[in-house]
Amino acid sequence: NTESSASSDVYKRQVLHGTRDESVPLQMSRNLAVALSTAGVDHIFAELDAGHHDIGISEAARTRWLEFLAERLHPER
Repeated sequence: NTESSASSDVYKRQVLHGTRDESVPLQMSRNLAVALSTAGVDHIFAELDAGHHDIGISEAARTRWLEFLAERLHPER
């Protein structure tokens, strides 16, 4: 079941986009975040000061990703 697989995979529920990305329009990620919200999918959306390929190594991306995981995996903390 694709729906249950996607909903159980925390990594598929993050939308991180660099504001300096010249390859993929930022609006595409904004639209995706709206669609996820409309569908009731738990996710995070963050616009980060990064380009297309440096988002994965940006400190802001790493920090937000770790916060997201902590919130979902250890909500009691």
